[in-house]
Amino acid sequence: MQYVTVMDLINIYNVEETLKKLRKLWYFIAEGFEWIPDSYIDYNHLISKYENEVFTGWKLFVLFDGSLFLTNVSDTSKISINIDRNGKVIFEILPLF
Repeated sequence: MQYVTVMDLINIYNVEETLKKLRKLWYFIAEGFEWIPDSYIDYNHLISKYENEVFTGWKLFVLFDGSLFLTNVSDTSKISINIDRNGKVIFEILPLF
């Protein structure tokens, strides 16, 4: 079994840079700069755009209360970054057994 430290995971998945991008998106939405879609199809297109262009390898969820949730699942762990509607960052690394 190979052990991986938290810092290894942070470096492997470039978490600091990803968090900066997520925080920027959160500010854009909070300030009203980012287009908020009116329809479900437009909403899915927006999420897919950010997943493919900005958060490659991550799964992005924009919750209706204004919070953002980003997750990455690998063979050994699940990394989650959540920015709640007040801007508080919650960072989790969960081992997968």
